[in-house]
Amino acid sequence: MQVFDIPAEVVRNVVSPYTPDELPRRSTAPRKSSTRKGKGPHGSGDGIRASSARIFWSSHRETQRVTDVWVSTTDQPKEIYTEEYYSQRWNCVVGNCDVAWLRHPEYTPEAVFGTFIAAGFHSPADLVNALYQFAKIDICGWALPMLGRLEGR
Repeated sequence: MQVFDIPAEVVRNVVSPYTPDELPRRSTAPRKSSTRKGKGPHGSGDGIRASSARIFWSSHRETQRVTDVWVSTTDQPKEIYTEEYYSQRWNCVVGNCDVAWLRHPEYTPEAVFGTFIAAGFHSPADLVNALYQFAKIDICGWALPMLGRLEGR
C-alpha cells in the first residue's frame, strides 16, 4: 500500500475546482429525481445524492495508479449535461450505472475510495482532488475531515 507523506506546500498549491466552502450545490429546480430525505454533510438538499452519483477516473499510463477523479450526477435534465460528461477523458466509471451500486458492499463510495487507496494515487495532488470530488457526494461526510487532516487542520 502506498502511503503519502504530503508536504503542506503541495496541498496548498493544488488547484482544485472547489474549496471546502465552495462545493457545488445541486440545482434547486424541482425534479422528482432530486428529492432526497435526510441531510448530507452540507445540510439538507446539498451535494450529489449517492444513488445518482457516477465516479469517473483514469489509470495513469505509466504507473497504473489512480488519477483525474471526477464525481458527477445523473440528477439533471439531459439537456444540461456538460460536454465533459460525454468526453472520452476517463477510462473507468462506477456508480449508478452499475446495478449493484449501493446494494453490495463493494459498490459504495467508501469502497470505491478504499480501492483507490489500495491501488495508490499517481500523485499527492490526485489524492487531494479525489477527496474534494468525493466530498460532493451527500453520504461522504468523511472526505472533508480527511482533507483537513492532510492540510494539517
